[in-house]
Amino acid sequence: MAKSFEPRIIIDPFSILVVNARGELKRVYCPFLARCMIPRDDLVENQIYSVEMVKTEIAEEIFFIIRGKVYSHHRFVLVL
Repeated sequence: MAKSFEPRIIIDPFSILVVNARGELKRVYCPFLARCMIPRDDLVENQIYSVEMVKTEIAEEIFFIIRGKVYSHHRFVLVL
């Protein structure tokens, strides 16, 4: 598989489907862990956070709910 492979994520409010670099489909249920890669406000870089819930907007952007606050999933890498 190409090194430039980017996982595709499919969600509902309490889980996400992740296709990993090996092509395996996995459902990950909330709460799951995510490492912050892009800090913001009270998020600390490389800190691992528990994702309580996931949501999506009309534009299909994915958000993680952490400690009751909404953050773009682009700031995180899943810890599987």
